[in-house]
Amino acid sequence: MQILETHRLCMLESRRPRETGLHLAQFLTETKVTPIGEWRRPARVGGLRIGGFSFALLDLGTSMALEATVRADHFLIMSCLRGSAWMNVDGGSISVSAGTGFVARPLQYLKARLSSDCIRLVVRIESHLLGLDKYPERAQFTVDGPSMRPWFELVQFLLSSSLLEVAEHDPALLTSMEGVLFGLLRSNSLRSLLDSKHSPIASSDVRRAEIFIRAHAPRDISLKEIAEAAGISRPGLYLYFKTKEEVFTEAIKHYADVQLEEIDRGIGRKKTPEEKLLFVFEVWAVRGFAEFLKSPETRELTECSLDFARDAFEESYAKLLRVIVSVLRQYSRTGDPRKLPPPDRTARILASAVRGFKHVAGNPADLRKMIEDLIKITLASG
Repeated sequence: MQILETHRLCMLESRRPRETGLHLAQFLTETKVTPIGEWRRPARVGGLRIGGFSFALLDLGTSMALEATVRADHFLIMSCLRGSAWMNVDGGSISVSAGTGFVARPLQYLKARLSSDCIRLVVRIESHLLGLDKYPERAQFTVDGPSMRPWFELVQFLLSSSLLEVAEHDPALLTSMEGVLFGLLRSNSLRSLLDSKHSPIASSDVRRAEIFIRAHAPRDISLKEIAEAAGISRPGLYLYFKTKEEVFTEAIKHYADVQLEEIDRGIGRKKTPEEKLLFVFEVWAVRGFAEFLKSPETRELTECSLDFARDAFEESYAKLLRVIVSVLRQYSRTGDPRKLPPPDRTARILASAVRGFKHVAGNPADLRKMIEDLIKITLASG
């Protein structure tokens, strides 16, 4: 790989740990940097973003210890282009030598000790490109191996090309570059780590489009209007979607995945099964119900989408049921669930009842109280 010799990244220099950490935070996440021994020369950090991909090139020049607190909302691809490193990802140790790397989805923290000659390329891949219900094991690779070499060659081309300067002023080109990066990564040995049903356009662009879609009846808007709302060109939108129905379906899936991601982040802070179930339905049902009441267009979108986006609704519903089942299984180990049906049946009963409550509840507070009563009745029967 000739990335070191050919890249066109602007490298930021620093002589203080805090400054180096701030440079890393621009492209990756907040990182504590501690030199091991004498600081020999300025640390150099460069990077850029291409859609949901953030690239950072680290040439620290001194043996360093790094520590970052992370969340399970992204993948990291880390490779040593030169030198070596020792990594600790959520308690698991990984030794990385020159020309090798690994991919992982850190859940809590990441620690590293880098040799003084270590030069690393780190790639952060945002959660909207991933299957939120998948938590893959760490996988190691060689940069020049048959599975990863084509992807790194593409990265080398992009980091060395003047295309990046053009793409800064052409959102459609930037979207296309993101799509190529994602497609090639998905097609190699890492494809099992990624959810092939998620399109790379499901980013902030889709979020803007989603807001626009939810504010208008589907029959009243066109692909051109959706593209304008998303801030991309219509040809850029056509790279991934051929009809507005496909855009609606992706927006529905994205909205559901954002809810599931919030549930995944917050449910661990709830202590009892009752608190966990209340939190799940607060995020999944009560908040959406408030928007449902405020916007007749949202109601119309939901109702008219049932035919052409039924699979998206059912897929999201199945993910919700898995979360509820996991809580009920926890309850079965701590309570006395002899009178309860099996967790999967109980989960379906709860979720179906809450669906019905939306048709009779007068406001979000009313819906919340009905859900609270339902959970109390259900768990009390155990």
